[in-house]
Amino acid sequence: MAKRVFKRNDDPAVITRQSLRNYYTLKYFNLFMNAYKFTNLDYQQKDFLLRKMWSIGRLACFRLANPTEKHPQGEVVFCPFATAELNIYDYPVKVSLIKLKNVSFIPTSLQVVDKDVVIGFAQRNKHSVYEMVMTLVEKIVDVEMTLRTALKSQKTPWLVAYTPETEQQKNIIKNNLESDEPYLFLESDDVNQFKALVSGANYNCDKLYNLKQCYENEIKEYLGINNLGINEKKEHLIGDEINVNQEIVESHGECFLDCLKEFCERIKEVLGYDIQVELNKPDSIEYNEDIEEEENQDDPSIQ
Repeated sequence: MAKRVFKRNDDPAVITRQSLRNYYTLKYFNLFMNAYKFTNLDYQQKDFLLRKMWSIGRLACFRLANPTEKHPQGEVVFCPFATAELNIYDYPVKVSLIKLKNVSFIPTSLQVVDKDVVIGFAQRNKHSVYEMVMTLVEKIVDVEMTLRTALKSQKTPWLVAYTPETEQQKNIIKNNLESDEPYLFLESDDVNQFKALVSGANYNCDKLYNLKQCYENEIKEYLGINNLGINEKKEHLIGDEINVNQEIVESHGECFLDCLKEFCERIKEVLGYDIQVELNKPDSIEYNEDIEEEENQDDPSIQ
């Protein structure tokens, strides 16, 4: 059998694109992982649950029959599953648990949902969080690559063509420019001897950056994370707009939270293990226009 040879792509553009994709994927993965707090789950169980909700969007939970000192009634175990049978509402009623490790305590037979196991989903559409986020991450990467090209176009140096006969005059002009001379005097014949080549690229980096921020705000809104960052100018936002934006963000956050709460409630009802989940909200900073106006009046640089 012939050997298959895989060659690594050393194209700088491909490497840069992949690095940007990894950066933004990990950035929003971290935000999602830190968005929820659980009770009665240790750090390993919480980490596994949220990682799988991010990557595959669903998990099964069952309870071990063997009691331990820490869990006298048996420890709960989270595990990926494959649907084996659906009811008339297209909801799984029998599932097969997937072994990620070669362990003996994961059942190999079909498990009845809401009897042997409880299943839960990250969101109502039953897709993974990763799948939804990556759609916008790809757009962000495209903008970043365009921004990278735009920045490089601004670095294109001036190219001045001259002849051997005009080299001496060229040196004089060059020295005058580097000396910041306010005036340059050339003979009328010399003007036509030099030709300057420039890139002609317009400066649009600020527009590209704003577009990138819009895509990032969409991801934060989807994840239920406050997207009114320091880049938002207060004159562009009024109280009603801020309130509407906050309501949308909270609604998206509750979509994930409600699914996790329902998962935990069914675990308590079927397996008898109480798990509580809530949003891990950071302390918010309220905006006060009166205080900022007073600070601006005291600052002589703001007129």
